[in-house]
Amino acid sequence: MVCNLKSQITMNQIVLVNTSRDGYSVNQVRRTMTVEELIDCLREFEPEAKVYLGFDNCYTYGGITRYDIVEKYTETEEDDE
Repeated sequence: MVCNLKSQITMNQIVLVNTSRDGYSVNQVRRTMTVEELIDCLREFEPEAKVYLGFDNCYTYGGITRYDIVEKYTETEEDDE
């Protein structure tokens, strides 16, 4: 006897930040988003969506927590006028 059971699949949206390693210091990174740009971008997603980081063209993955986000300062070169 074969039972005809319907399985229900729930699709949950995730946000995948496909990252790249561009250098050994922040000065070697050519482009990155500002906080404002990142916040605006994330507003396009469901607030409950989980955020993951993708490395190596999504060959490996990682998560992100509040404690991973820290403030640091770097020196910037100023033009002589």
